Amino acid sequence: MEMKSTLEMAVPTLIVAAALIVLAFALAEGRGDERDALHRYLASRAAFLLGLVVLAAGTLWETYHQVLDPWLIGALAAMTLGKLIGLLYARLKK
Repeated sequence: MEMKSTLEMAVPTLIVAAALIVLAFALAEGRGDERDALHRYLASRAAFLLGLVVLAAGTLWETYHQVLDPWLIGALAAMTLGKLIGLLYARLKK
């Protein structure tokens, strides 16, 4: 088994660190007026749709090459379930 290069080890670590920083900012985000809420909603929607497209494309690509990674399916399912649960929660709180 070959040893991975420094770049191959550093990039995933940096991506996880960046995701955790974004998560920290999202959790610390305060309430604002309607425009701020609309901007947050649009950003959230765009991020979800982009993530959905990337994971779906990755799933199709790996299925075509017959090396499907279960993490892609898990991430796609987690995003979809999270969105559904969020929508149901919002409807119940109306």
